[in-house]
Amino acid sequence: MSDGIGILTTVCGFALVLLCLLVATVITVRRKRSSARVVESSDESSVPTKPLTADQYAAQQTAFIDNQSTLQQRFFSIVSQSGKPKGLTWKSCKFDDATIWAIEKQSANLHALLATVIHFDAIPGGPMEDVEAVGNARIATAIFFYNGENWDTRGDILFNLEPHEVLSRHCDDYDLYE
Repeated sequence: MSDGIGILTTVCGFALVLLCLLVATVITVRRKRSSARVVESSDESSVPTKPLTADQYAAQQTAFIDNQSTLQQRFFSIVSQSGKPKGLTWKSCKFDDATIWAIEKQSANLHALLATVIHFDAIPGGPMEDVEAVGNARIATAIFFYNGENWDTRGDILFNLEPHEVLSRHCDDYDLYE
């Protein structure tokens, strides 16, 4: 009888080792697939290999100013449909008139950073309904980028930061463009 228990223990141990190897293989394969997807997907379709000329950046700035109202509406549409922050709906987003221009170091693409004042409403019956601070205005920086062909936004926003604070906190990512 003890031989039967010994054999059973050996088989179970061997099965456990095989299971661990299988799990490790699955995790490794998934990590490789997800990292490959990240590299393939890029919202900025045209990445310059070097910074553009001052005239090219000036043309991009003019294009942003000409389309700023449409871009701001697109931004509000994206963020208001995002479901974030949870339990809140976007009531309004007032953009400041001043634009801070920055060049993203990795892509050399021009970005426009706009200060915004945002107001939210609580979703009735939601977790934020009884929170008094919901009605408070919030400052943030909205980010717009030139993708090599035109201006766009993904609805990227940095709460509690003015554009100059974004540049100082993310100095590894952006250079001020004047």
